[in-house]
Amino acid sequence: MDKWWENTDDMDSKDYDELLFGKSEDFAMDPEEVYIEISDIDFSSIDGKSRKDKLKKITKQTSRAKLVPKKPAPKKKAPTKRQAPPGWKPVGMNKKGITKVSLPSDKEILVQGINSFILSQDDKSQALKNIGYYKGEKLKELVLIINNDTPNPFTIELFNPSSPLDWLFSTSLNLNNSISVAGNNKVSYTDMLFNLLANPTIIPNAKFVVEGANPFIQENQAMIFKNKNIAGHEKVMPIQMALNLDIDQQQRQILYWDIQEQLGRVFCPDGMEVIEYTILPGYIVTFGFYYKQVSLKKFFWKELRNKGVL
Repeated sequence: MDKWWENTDDMDSKDYDELLFGKSEDFAMDPEEVYIEISDIDFSSIDGKSRKDKLKKITKQTSRAKLVPKKPAPKKKAPTKRQAPPGWKPVGMNKKGITKVSLPSDKEILVQGINSFILSQDDKSQALKNIGYYKGEKLKELVLIINNDTPNPFTIELFNPSSPLDWLFSTSLNLNNSISVAGNNKVSYTDMLFNLLANPTIIPNAKFVVEGANPFIQENQAMIFKNKNIAGHEKVMPIQMALNLDIDQQQRQILYWDIQEQLGRVFCPDGMEVIEYTILPGYIVTFGFYYKQVSLKKFFWKELRNKGVL
């Protein structure tokens, strides 16, 4: 006599699923719940002749099995946004990193890997950062080279239009041989002086470089600013240039100074404002004066504007 489990090949897995659990599109059941309902059925009495009747009873019992609906998946909570403290602003980010950082002015900012001179807010650092600019405008640079190859100190009043003539009468030498204007030697020192008389010029700041055996000795020479008028009055203001040595630059022999800060105004070389300075024997001093100039010929004559006139 054939037993029931000897003919299980007659039914495939799909038939078993429909027999025990019904069609999948009708409902969804939890297999564990169905196992609990039919665990009390005795399959030992099923034989070949009565298996159909027995299976009908099994079908009736499985049809009464408790149906367990599917439980919906729990909803994920959205991450809560952090609220910034009062007074703090957001920091912009992109794939390359931080692009902008905004912090309250009363908070201390610590940045590593940057020279402290760049981030410094003291008066000296701000004055050095303004070199070459006036009210946010980039200035032009006038470079004067003074070479004292004589055994005697060389004292000169820079921007004094009468100095070339006085020097010629006292030494019978040409002052242009000692003072030259950088720029392919197209303009002499005397040409520059006559140009300043006709075209108002201001010099807010400057720098200079010293070359010689001991630059520190030359740097200790005071620079004297003289302001005269046609009534015969004169104001004298000495400036010790060594105090303005910029130690944050790689070329530490370069001296910067903010003329506007130390004089309380810009320097205007109009023939009556001069700078007296002494160059020691065997030294070369290169001045870089940052200036802004008004060309009167372009100011009065519109025909000369934007016509290629320097």
